[in-house]
Amino acid sequence: GVDVSHWEPEVDWVKAKASGIEFMFAKATEGIYYHDPMFVKHVKAAKAAGVLVGAYHFFHHSNAARAQFLTYAETVDSLGFKLDLPPVLDWEQQGGPKSQIFTAHEWLTLAESHYGRKPMIYTGPSFMAALQVSPDFAAYPLWVAHYQTKAPRVPAPWKQWTIWQDSETGTVPGVTSHVDTNWYNGTLDSLRAL
Repeated sequence: GVDVSHWEPEVDWVKAKASGIEFMFAKATEGIYYHDPMFVKHVKAAKAAGVLVGAYHFFHHSNAARAQFLTYAETVDSLGFKLDLPPVLDWEQQGGPKSQIFTAHEWLTLAESHYGRKPMIYTGPSFMAALQVSPDFAAYPLWVAHYQTKAPRVPAPWKQWTIWQDSETGTVPGVTSHVDTNWYNGTLDSLRAL
């Protein structure tokens, strides 16, 4: 799979699907004000091409969880159809108080309540190791970013990864620029069930 944002303005999703791309996540929002201008275009075109679609929110530790979630939900729900993949909290902003753990947990709780499905956490192993989150975060599927390695390092408290972002400079037919590439740790049927 791939993940995209306004940094990939032109994607031929039919060509990407034909090359073996089965899923995508598009950036929907960031913080409390930013809506990615390419979100709707990417998701609708990918879905029309038969690619499984999902959306992520770039988390700002300085913004209130509820305000951030409402920004995300407003954007995603405006599509008028249900996304195939669970909501994602992109949690990688460096610095900030330890209270960001509580804020992130609140966002995840709001997302699960609103969509009726367990959201996913996107993060890096070093970032998460520095935060030292509680074991209950392992209940959320892990999307781990770890490059230039044959297998990703899985940070505590997780035991395994669900999605692995293995490159930020991938090349995929249909995408005119470098793109983040990802692997799902399971079968296509289990991905559809996710």
